[in-house]
Amino acid sequence: MSSCIKAQIAPLLAPAELRRVLEEDLKIVQGLEGIGQADLIARDPLGLRNLVLSRMSQLLPSRDAQLYRGKLISRDGEHLLIMAELKGSATDTTYSRAIPPLVQALAEKLDGQYRPRGIRFTLTPVGAYRAALDNENAARRDMQTAIVLTTLGIAFLLIVTFPRPLVGLLALLPSTAGAIFALFVCSFLFPSLSILAVSFGGAIMAFTVDLGIAYLLFLDRPCEVSGRQAAREVRAAEILAALTTIGGFLLLLLSRFRVLAEVGVFAALGVAFAFAFVHWVFPRILPVMPPAQKTRNPWLSRILDRIALSGGKAKLVAVALFFGVMLCFARPVFHADINAMNSLSAETVSAEKTLQRVWGDLTSRVYLMIEGGSLTDLQTKSDRLAGMLRDDLNRGTVGAAFVLSDLFPGEALARRHAAGWNAFWTQGRVAGFRRELAQAARGMGFAPDAFGAFMSSLSATPPVAAAIPEKLAGFLGIAAEKSSRVQVSMLTPGPAYDAEPFFARYAATNLVSVFDAGLFNRRLGEVLVSIFTEIALITGLGIVLVVFLFFLDGRLSLIVLAPVAFALVSTLGTLKLLGHPVDIPGIMLWIVIMGMGIDYGIYYVCAYQRYLDERHPFMGLIRQAMFLAGATTLIGFGVLALAQHAVLKSIGLTSLLGIAYSLVGAFLIVPPLVKRVLVPVTLPAEKVRPGSARHYERARLRYRHIAAYPRVFARCKMRLDPMFPSLAAFMKAPRRILDIGCGYAVPSVWLLELFPAATVCGLDPDEERVRVARSALRSRGDVRAGRAPELADLPDRADTALILDVIHMLDDAALRETLRILHEKLIPGGRLVIRATIPRAGHTPWMRRLEEFRLRRHRLSPHYRTREALETIIRTAGFQIETVESAALGSGEWWFVADRPLLEETEP
Repeated sequence: MSSCIKAQIAPLLAPAELRRVLEEDLKIVQGLEGIGQADLIARDPLGLRNLVLSRMSQLLPSRDAQLYRGKLISRDGEHLLIMAELKGSATDTTYSRAIPPLVQALAEKLDGQYRPRGIRFTLTPVGAYRAALDNENAARRDMQTAIVLTTLGIAFLLIVTFPRPLVGLLALLPSTAGAIFALFVCSFLFPSLSILAVSFGGAIMAFTVDLGIAYLLFLDRPCEVSGRQAAREVRAAEILAALTTIGGFLLLLLSRFRVLAEVGVFAALGVAFAFAFVHWVFPRILPVMPPAQKTRNPWLSRILDRIALSGGKAKLVAVALFFGVMLCFARPVFHADINAMNSLSAETVSAEKTLQRVWGDLTSRVYLMIEGGSLTDLQTKSDRLAGMLRDDLNRGTVGAAFVLSDLFPGEALARRHAAGWNAFWTQGRVAGFRRELAQAARGMGFAPDAFGAFMSSLSATPPVAAAIPEKLAGFLGIAAEKSSRVQVSMLTPGPAYDAEPFFARYAATNLVSVFDAGLFNRRLGEVLVSIFTEIALITGLGIVLVVFLFFLDGRLSLIVLAPVAFALVSTLGTLKLLGHPVDIPGIMLWIVIMGMGIDYGIYYVCAYQRYLDERHPFMGLIRQAMFLAGATTLIGFGVLALAQHAVLKSIGLTSLLGIAYSLVGAFLIVPPLVKRVLVPVTLPAEKVRPGSARHYERARLRYRHIAAYPRVFARCKMRLDPMFPSLAAFMKAPRRILDIGCGYAVPSVWLLELFPAATVCGLDPDEERVRVARSALRSRGDVRAGRAPELADLPDRADTALILDVIHMLDDAALRETLRILHEKLIPGGRLVIRATIPRAGHTPWMRRLEEFRLRRHRLSPHYRTREALETIIRTAGFQIETVESAALGSGEWWFVADRPLLEETEP
């Protein structure tokens, strides 16, 4: 304290400085502003009050303001600063919309009152409410523009690509329904919905229209097609595509930001409802589509086929080179400025500049908050804070500051101040000052005893610590909380101020809370970058896991993921070259890009698994679906890239690049790779021992490139079902096998590897199982869609018939008719092999419960029979039973093996 007194008071005692201060005091006393000031000047001839007022100026919201009659006016006297506390939330636009009309009404009232006197007023309102309104208005305009332009662009694209334009336009129906139902559900989930979330509706239409496009491309063909058949062709790919997209959006819930949660839920629901519409509503409203009178545009098919099917290694090399170049620029530069997410109007920007020009930058101040149980606690903590600030003032870290201790120090600090004051005013210094003051005062006409009160105070005992008056609490920035008092003061950073170490040093004391707007903005941005980067990594790992679980094949999973990896690196590199840093919306949207960009590779790989021929006509439809899906999404995000709102604009640009590169990668990377991986297995004839490892391996290889579920089903059935060890023993070197209810043809495939000369003709009512069975049998057989007893189209002269786990789905009449027809189809001596379920009394196995549930789902009822009843039905059909035995110990499954007699009795 002694050093502060010497530094601030000692210079005032110099004769020249003393005369200058007295001259200023004399001018004040002689002027109108000096009325009532004489006593104050008499008790403070050195102007020590100015030192205190200089510190207290930190209580003002601006250093460029002065207090006049309780009002804040600018130094030039032309501006009045009026601060108002809103009753509602400034970010609630429902409330904020009432503020501009109120300000306008006040301006008109002032003009009406003072215009006759030639006085004009200009009200310039500023505040967070203006940013909220500007953001809403910009987002609303962008939303309307995006929906209109997206709809028109997608409609035009569909019209020129579909053979029947009206059928193509139906692709907009699931998207529209998805957005409407999503909005309806969100109205129950959220009390209000952000305009940004609603603005995403145009983009939702862009990437949910993909589902309808793929479906309608398979429906709108030159032949008659059923709605269920078209849905079956695209179901597998669209399930995975919808899951990854929905998962990507729902992961935005982890951000803990309400607006992002709304966007995530709204978009995820939109995708889910659109998918349900395509696969549940479309097949019902479009049960059968008549043939199209013309083909779709051949030029598009030729271009897409040329891009996807030509080039091969050359394309992969070119993509690898481009990837390598982009990788050099792919190190992201993050721009984590929260303010950059606001879109302010020109009027708001002008008002902010006017505020800063007149009153200075109000956001450059640093705020300190002390909390205590009482005013005394605040004083004690303020005393400790004063020592730290004094050190920072000396170092230049702080330019100016005010704390409670400057006016109302605590007891201990007051004693130290008094001791320092007494130590400074020695007898010699008091005597010297008395002489200089008397001489200067006499020369200016002051009375001889004008400053007697001040001189007496120099030798008087300093006052004890004073309590803080309650009436000054508000002026000193003190507010009452529920159980404590809080005091907020401001300081001005000095030339050596560094926010990070300053915040760390003061926060470590647990004495005061520090708020620096610049530091807060920077740290919040860094936290957001960290959060979204973490979410993006989680999303990436989640998508990798989902893709692998869907395909259960490491190579196919990597092929599907390759376009997304290519898009990530290429997008980051392009943004770097464009000088556009990765901002918070960009990081946020990368989660979505991964969920959507992977769809194109999924479509192609799933289709190739299905047809195993890149030139299959349906592969051409898939390529068109990929192109149209990508093009419609690019239209939606391209429109957003032209938006006025900063967030929507950034979302549009980042998504536009990410989806474009994902589509390019799907056409250039996936086709040559999948062609090399999904090569049909050709096995030479080989004699194997039934049930041997080689036997299992050869049978499994026939399912190697089929979708994961039937592939895993075949593997598990061969390993776990006790059917197979016995099945080979019932065969008599078959050459033509009829497999009724063949399913995925697993038993037939098992037998074909044992009997190289055999062929199979299968029958199953499920067309998807029929397709898989055909793919597994390949040239060794054929499978037809149908159900027993409709067996007339099956070939004659078969030597073996299999009815495995089927007859419980047939009533007695259907079973008798099925056996009668099989008796006619089999050659004399031909073998019939049946495995049937004969329920045992007591506990029902879980497999039978599952089968009964499956039957009920298809509106069927099981028809179980006793062993004796089955033997009677088989003999009645003309077969001679050879073997009846249980499939396994304690099992409810039984084998019935019968032959058509070589010599049959004929009726007379």
